[in-house]
Amino acid sequence: MRNIITIVILGLTLAVSSMAEAKELLVDPSFEEGWDKWTNTYNPNNWSPLDLPDGKKALRCWWDGSMKQVVPVTTGKTYEFKASVSVPSNGDKENWACWLTLDWYDANKNKMGTAWTVAPQKSERGKWVNYNSGKQIAPEGAAFACIDFGVYQSNATPANPTDFDNFSLEEIK
Repeated sequence: MRNIITIVILGLTLAVSSMAEAKELLVDPSFEEGWDKWTNTYNPNNWSPLDLPDGKKALRCWWDGSMKQVVPVTTGKTYEFKASVSVPSNGDKENWACWLTLDWYDANKNKMGTAWTVAPQKSERGKWVNYNSGKQIAPEGAAFACIDFGVYQSNATPANPTDFDNFSLEEIK
């Protein structure tokens, strides 16, 4: 009996410690409260909340626009960015883009560089696709991470609407 209790306690300890391994940095990362925790950087009227079949929310871009969120980070710490995007199969074949980006900024909010970026319009269309930056180490002097995403067009019809959800920027312990 004592061995069973010890095994249960050990299992609970491992479960709790694994839950504490990552720290979410984004505020409202899955847009459950809308998008007011994010900064709209282009075309605020092209965004709206999207009600998903499971009762949760996502964020929809109807044409072109961009959003970002800037959060503090620590030099030398490891971070991982994840997001889901659904790009429909319509739209022109060129002169538009969809992007997800993780950038590093210094304490004066000067851009130091891009850690990771992806162009979801080049992935499979018509369904939700999950993206993951992998582990990224904040470089020397980094004070902030910026998650930037959106849709851009230049005299083209982008795939629309494009949906964004399940964002996460975690500090990996």
